Amino acid sequence: MELEKNRQDSSTDLAEHVQSISNITSDASNLERLNRWESALRMFKEKPVLGWGPGTYMFLYAPFQQSTEKTIISTNFGDLGNAHSEYIGPLAESGVLGTISFLLIVLATIFTGIRAWHKLKGTWTGSLALGAFIGLTT
Repeated sequence: MELEKNRQDSSTDLAEHVQSISNITSDASNLERLNRWESALRMFKEKPVLGWGPGTYMFLYAPFQQSTEKTIISTNFGDLGNAHSEYIGPLAESGVLGTISFLLIVLATIFTGIRAWHKLKGTWTGSLALGAFIGLTT
């Protein structure tokens, strides 16, 4: 398999952009993302309740990589980067308990944002609340 060069610029052509982000066969960046997800899941399986500790993924994930999943941009030392997922990363670092806490915060933010928007709908403040809600949840 030949890996494509990891382009630093994003295409303005929507079809090309969608094709690029869905390429999991030869795009090194996308394959590295899958490598990091799999590494995080392996870390989670080893310490499922409390995880490895907040902020530790970048220092500990290297041994959890499989040689068949490494890419030309993988590190062998586990001293760079993150899990490239706002949900799988906390699972590895904080386990089930931390991830549940994180998800409760996300759900509370969503609930509060929707409630504030409905309460203020049609006003300038409502538009501001909607913008803040969208900004926090994306």
